[in-house]
Amino acid sequence: MTKFTPFLFGLVFFLFSCNQDNLPTNLTEERELNIVHVTQHDGAPFSTEAPGDAVTTRTFASGPGGGVMMQAFYWDPPAGGVWWDTIQSKLEAWSSAGIESVWLPPASKAQGGATSMGYDPTDYFDLGEYNQNGSVETRFGSKTELVGLINEAHAQNMKVYADIVINHNSGGQLENNQYTGTQTWTDFTQVASGKFLRTQHDFHANWVHANDDGYFGGFPDLCHEVPFVQDWLWKRADGVGKYYKNTIGFDGWRFDYVKGFAPWVVREWNSNVGGFSVGELWDGNVD
Repeated sequence: MTKFTPFLFGLVFFLFSCNQDNLPTNLTEERELNIVHVTQHDGAPFSTEAPGDAVTTRTFASGPGGGVMMQAFYWDPPAGGVWWDTIQSKLEAWSSAGIESVWLPPASKAQGGATSMGYDPTDYFDLGEYNQNGSVETRFGSKTELVGLINEAHAQNMKVYADIVINHNSGGQLENNQYTGTQTWTDFTQVASGKFLRTQHDFHANWVHANDDGYFGGFPDLCHEVPFVQDWLWKRADGVGKYYKNTIGFDGWRFDYVKGFAPWVVREWNSNVGGFSVGELWDGNVD
């Protein structure tokens, strides 16, 4: 038996080597059998049923914050007022794929007019219907197109969340500021909608605060302790929050730059207006 030992060892080594050589190929083939080619997918929800199985009806997670949310924009999408229509054209396919909600960029007219991404808001009630800041439509389109998008989303059983910027404003006129002793861009009494006419008294620094902890990018910073500001942002039936929710049709909010104001502001908004909400917080302190 001794003389056959090298032969048996060699045979085992040979077979083991062959199996090892074939292993990557087999794994590759297995992966190819199991892979879903998303680029060729028809947009329908994925199924785990084998061919011929009875089809099981499924529903996606529902309720505020449930399911998958689509961020329906990126920085500097095509200008020219076509974006709302572009998003609306995709809603049916997104809904079929299991997307349950969409997050839209700031919808109101900003200082940059037709080129602005909306994070420099001037007139919260101009959603693309007044000729100010160099344009009628916003970068994304008109008020009519926005409402059409939201209505279509609701028809597809999808929620729509607004990116809401309530920390700061931009695009006001110069006025002599009694609190700073300088001229500041805090006169918003000429906005085209004629609503939420802010002045120096509604921004930091003012009669409430001598300083401004929430200062951002040089923009005039709203003071949320001022009753007039609270009324127009979340208390009034025709104020910003309730107008966006009850008239325009938004279902919730992504609050921009929540680091710039106290947590009670979001609590009061949610208590008075309602809807799903999430805040954006950028901070270098991980603790």
